[in-house]
Amino acid sequence: MTNQDPQVARYFPAEVDQDTDLSLRRLFVTAWRGRWILTACVVLGVLAGVREIERQGEIWRAQSRVFVLGRTRTPVFSQGFIGSGTWEFLGTQAAVLQSTKVLQAVAARPDLALREFLDGSANKIAKLRSGLKVEVGKEDDVLTVSATSKDVDVACVLVNSVVDEYRRLVSLRGENSIKSSLAVYEEQRRLLQLDLDQALAARDRFLEANSLVALDPEGAVRFEVDRYNKLRLRLDEAEEELDQAEARLAEAELFRHDVDVLRQFVGGTNGGLIRSAGPPEFQQLLVDISADEAELDRLRLQRGEAIRVMKMTPQHSAVVELDRRIAEVSERLKLSVAERDSSLTSKAQSDQRVERLFEVLNTRVAASRELVARERGRSEEQRAVAKTVADLQAQYDRLEREVERSRGMVEEKTQKIRSIDLSAAETESLTQLSVEVLDPARPDTAQLANSKSRTLAQFLILGLLAGGALTWFRALLDQRLRSESDLARAIPSPLIGVIPRSRLDHGALDVLRSWVEYPRIAEAARGIRTAVYSSLPAEDGNVIQITSPEVADGKSTSACYLAVALAKAGQSVVLVDADLRSPSIHSLFHRPNDAGLSDAIRDPKILLNGLIQRTELEGLDLMTTGASAPAPAEMLNSKRFDEVLESLAAEYDAVIVDSPPLLAVADARIVATRCDATILVTRVDRTKRGIAAAAYERVQSVGGRVLGVVMNAMPSGIGYGYGYGYGYGESYGYGDAHAEEGEGAGDASGPDDLTPGGGATASAEEDEGPVRVDVTPSVERRRSGEEE
Repeated sequence: MTNQDPQVARYFPAEVDQDTDLSLRRLFVTAWRGRWILTACVVLGVLAGVREIERQGEIWRAQSRVFVLGRTRTPVFSQGFIGSGTWEFLGTQAAVLQSTKVLQAVAARPDLALREFLDGSANKIAKLRSGLKVEVGKEDDVLTVSATSKDVDVACVLVNSVVDEYRRLVSLRGENSIKSSLAVYEEQRRLLQLDLDQALAARDRFLEANSLVALDPEGAVRFEVDRYNKLRLRLDEAEEELDQAEARLAEAELFRHDVDVLRQFVGGTNGGLIRSAGPPEFQQLLVDISADEAELDRLRLQRGEAIRVMKMTPQHSAVVELDRRIAEVSERLKLSVAERDSSLTSKAQSDQRVERLFEVLNTRVAASRELVARERGRSEEQRAVAKTVADLQAQYDRLEREVERSRGMVEEKTQKIRSIDLSAAETESLTQLSVEVLDPARPDTAQLANSKSRTLAQFLILGLLAGGALTWFRALLDQRLRSESDLARAIPSPLIGVIPRSRLDHGALDVLRSWVEYPRIAEAARGIRTAVYSSLPAEDGNVIQITSPEVADGKSTSACYLAVALAKAGQSVVLVDADLRSPSIHSLFHRPNDAGLSDAIRDPKILLNGLIQRTELEGLDLMTTGASAPAPAEMLNSKRFDEVLESLAAEYDAVIVDSPPLLAVADARIVATRCDATILVTRVDRTKRGIAAAAYERVQSVGGRVLGVVMNAMPSGIGYGYGYGYGYGESYGYGDAHAEEGEGAGDASGPDDLTPGGGATASAEEDEGPVRVDVTPSVERRRSGEEE
């Protein structure tokens, strides 16, 4: 059992246990919070419905009523009555009307309207069946055949064609089923043979027009692809040759300015290329050198064989002759080599030969590039030919499949004709049926099948469902504090007051003037005062910290109004601005901030009475922050700050300390350890549950006592705890004029103060004078409630 302040109870009369409340009211509140989402979804649904109506257009339903009578009936026993089996019989006939056999005959009819209706449809039977409907009469033995279409003429033709084919089928079965089946099969085979002939003719025309496929329909694509692959191989070889030529050119570029290395390069694999690049005289010189070298090797070989094999002495005439010739050739070779070396070492000739070398190399590179371009062009042309042949092959395969399908259907009909036993036709006896068309389908009797209002209603419902789902999802994700139930789910601390949202401008009005101009805020402050009386007796202390989780939650204005409410109840109150980082108390009361708390902490010799400012309200004093403090946390954590609070607590009945936000800096937690109780101010529609819980834990972590929570800026709309009206009862003596002055909306508050009898003892007029409050009964009731 929880104890709730009467003022708060009037703010939240319907929120006893919101966690288990699944009433229509809570659903309505959730819907009201997401009203813009619901409205947007409904508008989108209506627009989608209008577009769907425009897309569908007018859909007509044509119908024909058919009476079917059979000569024999099978009596059936159903539900205690003897019947003729009409429902079973008509149900069978309704199935026959929608059978594939009848619909095939309808699809083969030459009616222009039907052909336009079925044009482009891959499955004509399915399309006919989708728009056809056969119903058995509930009060008569009449079949109703209906069809829907955007074209009323098509719907009428479709219904009448189905009925005609059904009547024709019944008449054929009445004459002789087997003979009629044979005739039907023959006719169908004839039609299928015509289809086969047309398919064969189309295939032959295709082969005649496309010579690439005509010679080898099966291997044309493979041949062209193989040819393309060969061309691609040649292109790869040409590109490889180009790469080699470019690499050789780049390698030669490295030797351009180094004659010795270039000479080795000339003598290597490209020596022949250098020789071919020189003048005719140089080329002849190289040939002579090669010949002399070969001659010298031959002579030396002969001399060696003469001495070694023939055992001749060096003085032998043949050996002497060989030595002479060897010396002659050696001398000539020496002169030729010297001439060649001098030619190679000549700068002008060397440069000329090098340039000719590069000219030949560039010529080879250009030739390789032309070859690559030519092979690439041939490859691309062959690729296009292969693609064309592939497309033609696909068309040929499609025509061939059509031929095979038609041939298979012809063979199937032929097999069925062969399997028919004509001898059974003489002994066949079938039930004779008579079919009478009561009402044929006509355009003037057709009706619209689609209803614009029904379509619009369907999309409207879809929009509502989508909006409801989005609203519910938004409610799950919304973690902002809106009501006492949201606060209860966030922190285990009671709600001691609610301050309504208003358009109050403290720049134009100070706190004391706004107290008179906005009676709803004053009434809310009285409710907080009553909760403080009930929760914090005098023996528990008189120093109260007012703080909030974050900046701009309204802690300073709440502290001001609570101080005013306590002063108007006859208590002596001092309002201390301990927010040394961003003070605001002096601006709310339109007072200077020349000296204050920071001066008292820095200089213990300063008298506190000289730092306290009196206000127009008797019993209410202010202590502003004074000069800016360089280290606010260290100043608030000092022993001097404790002494200041102790001195003020001994002199005043109540000390209200406005401190910085809890989650912004550590100042508020320091102040919480110096105060007897802490009131946490949250802002409706802004403070989230996790933020409020974190702020509560910050106070608990330093051993502070959270007296309760004040919900600030409570709107007056549906879905908020403050949205139940702010009327005043006659027993309180308030006029209607006071209830209409404030800009914000609120709820009717409870009594200002508690008496031993538990009734209201202070009115608006009595609020201006001192009031003594006996809180003992309230404490006893609170403690008894906790015991319960």
